[in-house]
Amino acid sequence: GASGPASTPVASTPLTPAADAASMRAPSSAAEFEKTWRRSCKSADARWRYLGLTAGTQEGQIARLFRVEINGTVLSELVAALAAGYAGAASPRDDDEWAGARGATAIGERVRAFLAELATCGRFALAAKLMGRGGREAMRTL
Repeated sequence: GASGPASTPVASTPLTPAADAASMRAPSSAAEFEKTWRRSCKSADARWRYLGLTAGTQEGQIARLFRVEINGTVLSELVAALAAGYAGAASPRDDDEWAGARGATAIGERVRAFLAELATCGRFALAAKLMGRGGREAMRTL
């Protein structure tokens, strides 16, 4: 069996953070976000959790992080991760928590706020035009 801190029993829900997501911390810059996103967020669950951590409990974190620029690839991946986490197979239940919100309705409001924040990021219009088909389809899902 597993040993060490990762094997500590936790309440299990479909959105329980993976071991890699559990050791992450909120980024302080867009570069730090992208580095962790690329290196540590390989699964849909890890990406969903990292977005929740990045968004924090207050609106405005995403807008501050990407105030200069958000590129089309990152925007597309963020939207796809939100769609997979919120509208996917492991969609939130009433006892789940994400970005300081508890329950499916409150999490839905945080996802909506997250999307609204993305629209205020630097060069958003250009990034939106450069989004791949998968990102546009994810946006329609949300």
